[in-house]
Amino acid sequence: MISALYAYAKAHGLGDSPWQKHAINYRLVLGASGARLEPYKGPKLEVLTEARSNGDKPFHLFDTEEYVLGLPMDSTPKAGTRARERHEKFWERVERVLTEAGATQALEAVQTLRAQPGWGKQVQLSVPPQGHKPKPIKGWIALAIEGDDGFLLEHPQVRRQDQIAFDNQITEGPDRCVITGKPCRHVRLHDRIKGVPGTEGAVAFVSFKAKTAEFQGRHQGDNLHMSHEAMKGYVAALNHLLERSTAVIGKHTCLALWGPSDASKIAAVIHKYTKTSQLEAAWEALSSSSDSDEPLHILGLSGSKGRIAVLSYDVIRTGDAVAALKTFHSYATRKYVPTVMQLIPERASKSLVPETLCLGVVRNLLLSKDLPPSFMQILLRELRPRDIISNATPTMHWLDFNHNHPDRPDMDVSKEPVLTDYCPHDHDGNAYHLGRLIALLVQMKYQAHRGGFSSNIEQTLLTLAQSCPSRFFREAGRQYPIVASKVSAHMKDLWADTCIRITPDFASSIKPIGLSQQGVMSLGYHQQAAYNRHLSKYRKLQRDKKSEATTNEPAEG
Repeated sequence: MISALYAYAKAHGLGDSPWQKHAINYRLVLGASGARLEPYKGPKLEVLTEARSNGDKPFHLFDTEEYVLGLPMDSTPKAGTRARERHEKFWERVERVLTEAGATQALEAVQTLRAQPGWGKQVQLSVPPQGHKPKPIKGWIALAIEGDDGFLLEHPQVRRQDQIAFDNQITEGPDRCVITGKPCRHVRLHDRIKGVPGTEGAVAFVSFKAKTAEFQGRHQGDNLHMSHEAMKGYVAALNHLLERSTAVIGKHTCLALWGPSDASKIAAVIHKYTKTSQLEAAWEALSSSSDSDEPLHILGLSGSKGRIAVLSYDVIRTGDAVAALKTFHSYATRKYVPTVMQLIPERASKSLVPETLCLGVVRNLLLSKDLPPSFMQILLRELRPRDIISNATPTMHWLDFNHNHPDRPDMDVSKEPVLTDYCPHDHDGNAYHLGRLIALLVQMKYQAHRGGFSSNIEQTLLTLAQSCPSRFFREAGRQYPIVASKVSAHMKDLWADTCIRITPDFASSIKPIGLSQQGVMSLGYHQQAAYNRHLSKYRKLQRDKKSEATTNEPAEG
């Protein structure tokens, strides 16, 4: 996988430069009379790319307010000590960099500034106040010299020295790069990757599997012997792909695709947030694509706060993936041109379908593994062998119902809903009607409290009913009298009719409901909830029409 990313970087001229774009918030201008801080709102600067694992390594002529000005992150004594140490390390590195670059004038300005006691307080006061209070200094600060409109890190002497240092890392050394096979000095800290959903900012690849890391005499925590050139290449390639050719599956997962020109179109028809106009163009472009033997790389990633995990990596013929998507699209019966992810029912995609499962389904679709005619069938095939009690089983029954009842009214709010259209009695039984009762109780609480109750009430009641039906009925018996006086007569009739259908021995049972019955119960819940939503919208529409008719009546006299 990393070799393929490195090859992509070489083909597109990525990772050949030590610099990358970075946002800067302030200019710290050094002069004979001291220093002043100026807000900076210009374009991003090209800065020297470096990795910082523990936070104690200062960056190259720019950094945060903690390093540059010695401002602690909080008011604790430990934070103050740490800020002073990092502040000292930053300015020591500044002097070292300027000495190596031969920037004599800038070096004298830095040494003059550091010799002035209390210069940090003077800098803080140079920022215009915000109202009656000093404006807090927060963000990235880069150094500049008075009389120069640019930044110190852009100085020709500094740039030349940076390039020399970068080139020196791509030389012969005691190690051998696992990617290029050439002698190298292996990199200990790899640069960071951004753009994977679920991550905060930019994070690095991390492997927690001992079998992945512990081989060839290495131990967990040791990086493979990779040259600086190879590391820069694969990171630059992945950052480039995540910015341009990514299919986001959910909040934490995505696919990065690369290969021929069709890769971006394939990503567009999978990406959950593709705009309709772009989506139609992407489907049209794919429909006219020719059979291509070029390789298509499919990399599945999952992000979390501090790391990126690789879920899958496949290389297939582009023509096979395009053919699979064409087949899928020909069976997609929707009023609009959908992305692959939009074919998951909205109510199912919110919480019931695990994101990694969706990613696996999309991957199987692209790999043309027993391609069925619809996305729902792919999802059902993946769900059936999994013994997932709380998530997959209810989804499976709900999707089964949608797939097997294509003639069901599709929430046409102009027509009054018929209960049997949404709640057919072919699944009649205690567990099924228990699920209906849960949906009715949720709707009655919503009516009684006008929506002002906890949003997780549904999951709480479902879990309670699964673990012990008798506890649910005790809870329902306590809550029903509270809400019954504030709900419609129709809802009361539905409640009473459904209660009659449940046998007393089931209502008094303290045993947990089995897996198959949990699915039936969830099906009853989903079907009753769909009916409730339709009925609420229909009644609101009728009220609006009546109100409009009353408003438009001519006044007497």
